[in-house]
Amino acid sequence: MTQRGIGCPAFLAGAAMPTPRVLMSKIRQALRLLADAGLSMRQVAAALGVSKSTVSEIAMYARDAG
Repeated sequence: MTQRGIGCPAFLAGAAMPTPRVLMSKIRQALRLLADAGLSMRQVAAALGVSKSTVSEIAMYARDAG
């Protein structure tokens, strides 16, 4: 069992936090903004309220899928 110190949040003590899912509508919007509007990944992330790494993953999966 993992010991927790004083002030140690659960996620730092080994308890895994679930990753929030990205809605399909946001995925479509991200791809549309990247391809059609020509926005940067940072601009798309700010517009959709997701992280830049999420936008990067979306673009990578789309690129790999063809």
